[in-house]
Amino acid sequence: MNSQINSVAVDQDGYAYVTGPVNILEYPASSGAITNYAGDNTDLGIFKINPTGSAYSFITIIGGSNTDCLYDCAVDYDDNGNVYAAAATNSNDFPITSNAY
Repeated sequence: MNSQINSVAVDQDGYAYVTGPVNILEYPASSGAITNYAGDNTDLGIFKINPTGSAYSFITIIGGSNTDCLYDCAVDYDDNGNVYAAAATNSNDFPITSNAY
C-alpha cells in the first residue's frame, strides 16, 4: 500500500494538517503522539507539517484491526490548536470517543 493524501487544512500560522491512509511500517508515529492501532497496516495517518514543508511537527496513526481511511478521510483544526479528523473504517474496533456516532 502506498500512502496517499486525502485532505489538507492550513492554519493561520502556515502549518499544514494532512491526512490519508498510511502504512504504519512506512511512517512511525512521533514520540509522544497519540497512537492507537490494532493490527492492520493501513490506518488513518494525521501529519502536522511546518510552514516551510521541511519537517513534521507530529505524526499520529489511528486505526483498528482492519483497513481504515482507504479513501474517505478529512482533517480540520480550531483556533485552540485542536485537530479533528474523520475517516471511513472497516474495523469494528476503530478507537472512538464515548457517545460518538
